Amino acid sequence: MRKTQLATQTAIRQTPKGLWCRVDAADMAGDREFAARLDMAKILSREVRDGGGRALVVGGFVRDLVMRKFGYGAMSKDIDLEVYGLSEDALKLILGRMAQTADDGRNADVDQVGKSFGVFKFKGLDVALARREARTPPGRGRKPRVVSDPVLEFSQAARRRDLTINALGLDLLTGEILDSYGGLLDIQNRRLRHVDPETFVDDPLRVFRVMQFAGRFGFAVDAETAELCRSVPLEYLAKERMGEEWDKMLLKSPKPSVALGVARGLGIFGQRHTGLDRLYVASAGEAGDWAKALRSLDMAALIVRLRGLSDERARHLMFAVIGQALDKQGAYGDKKESELFFEEADLSSKAAAGARYLIQHYPTADRLAALVGTKDWTSEHDADLRRLSFDLGRAKAGLMVEDTALLAWALRFGRLSNEAAVKNGLASVYPAGDALVARAEFLNVAHKPPANILSGEDLAVLGVPNGPQMGGLLKKLFEAQLSGYFDGPDNVPDKARAMAYAKGLLKG
Repeated sequence: MRKTQLATQTAIRQTPKGLWCRVDAADMAGDREFAARLDMAKILSREVRDGGGRALVVGGFVRDLVMRKFGYGAMSKDIDLEVYGLSEDALKLILGRMAQTADDGRNADVDQVGKSFGVFKFKGLDVALARREARTPPGRGRKPRVVSDPVLEFSQAARRRDLTINALGLDLLTGEILDSYGGLLDIQNRRLRHVDPETFVDDPLRVFRVMQFAGRFGFAVDAETAELCRSVPLEYLAKERMGEEWDKMLLKSPKPSVALGVARGLGIFGQRHTGLDRLYVASAGEAGDWAKALRSLDMAALIVRLRGLSDERARHLMFAVIGQALDKQGAYGDKKESELFFEEADLSSKAAAGARYLIQHYPTADRLAALVGTKDWTSEHDADLRRLSFDLGRAKAGLMVEDTALLAWALRFGRLSNEAAVKNGLASVYPAGDALVARAEFLNVAHKPPANILSGEDLAVLGVPNGPQMGGLLKKLFEAQLSGYFDGPDNVPDKARAMAYAKGLLKG
């Protein structure tokens, strides 16, 4: 029996009231910075206990901790403490006293960030009084108002949570996991289930959160929860709130295709992302654009992990895959389908520009990748590669040649049949793309676009006046530079050669 299986059996057991779980220090091991926050949370928990209250860790940290006990999931490092049985003034006194005796010998700041509902930031922790939600008209798009209430029991406070897997609590002093709504069993069964049908529909964002968690964890959606989601109107939901869930889903899901399938089933496409709905309806079937987009999206998620892409680069790639599939359907009104989706998903102007430029220029990368390293490659292709790097730089989004090659890789995988995709799996690498990047590195344009080696001041020295003549000459000189006419050792443009070439143009 594996060690993880043995640990799970001894730490999680069935009781007449349901599953019971306890964790220990080994379950919460982390780096030095995290260990310091965890120690501070334990100290604060003892101070709260000695003051007559109780502090519990809540939220994603507890969920992820339990998932790890079941052998999957990642460790969250954000620690949120919820305090029961103390007034706001009593909690302030405890935090103030701890701030004066911080372990580093300096006074620590206590920042009250939520004065209306008792939330404090202290030594890397989020500390809040027990809270309940003030009901809002269902589905009106606003985040429900939260009100602190120190006399609440844990089960009452947890009722405001969206899903049972997020409604767990952890007592750091005993290691016990508190579970009032069956979240442990739902994690064991890999199921997403709402906590309370009345409170769930108060915030339409919860429909998008179900989509996000389905993609991240691969959990199935409970039938009643799915029905609730379909009953929630999404028309008033703010774009920025939706955008956060799209971002989390695309950047954290191992298989985003799962989330998109769930999203359509919950009615998200029909209400807020009609372009995705049109794509699905117009191209159903394994060979259709919808299926290709799903395969490409899953491959892109795998590429992100294999290459260790930053969030910024991952965002460009993932949204470009969706945008490329949408744009195959043509424009809708006076805008491309991708533009409409990027707006609805609240993609920043920089990220949207990055995705758009990848969609526009990946065909060039794909064409060049098929030729690089062959006898058909010429100096003209080097010029095309330099020009590709330059064009990507115009997006001002930190794009590199590799980004276009990665998009081409994901889209090539998407064009495979389901059977071929499964058969190829990780073997469906794109060596031609890597060869293209290597060529770009050889030409010194892989990581940043080429810049014009000559400026207007250089041409002024040659007697060229400001105006159209100078502008036209700079353009010709840059084209010559991209063609490698000025290259010196190590393929770096040489300014003396460029000046000599400029003089020749002026004489001619």
